[in-house]
Amino acid sequence: MKRTARGVKALIIKDDGGILVLREPNGVLDLPGGRVEPGEGLKAAAVREVQEETGLKIRNPDAKLDWSFWKSESLQIVGVTFFCRYQDGRVRLSHEHDGYRWVETDQVDQIDWKRPYFGCESNAMITFRELLRGVV
Repeated sequence: MKRTARGVKALIIKDDGGILVLREPNGVLDLPGGRVEPGEGLKAAAVREVQEETGLKIRNPDAKLDWSFWKSESLQIVGVTFFCRYQDGRVRLSHEHDGYRWVETDQVDQIDWKRPYFGCESNAMITFRELLRGVV
């Protein structure tokens, strides 16, 4: 039986333009985020996931990009990437990640993202850069 779950990702932007990128133990680069809990709104889920995975506080989460992927043959994740501003805190990683770095905005489209957190269309990175120009 095929199932669908909701997910969120957060593109955290510092005032200097840096963007937080996390590293999973298998080396895959990732954004903070995860599944939406029952009864939880998407924005609330993004704020919660950032706090749980990084210890950071964010402000102004704004839903910008829709995406989806099949996590397995029976589970599709349908989600939203929020652009948000770093507010406060030092990065404290959860067990889900073993490293992080702040990258410049012009480096984001050079990363080999394994999942379509910037959109599913072939021109997703162009759309991402245009959206980012209006934020940074």
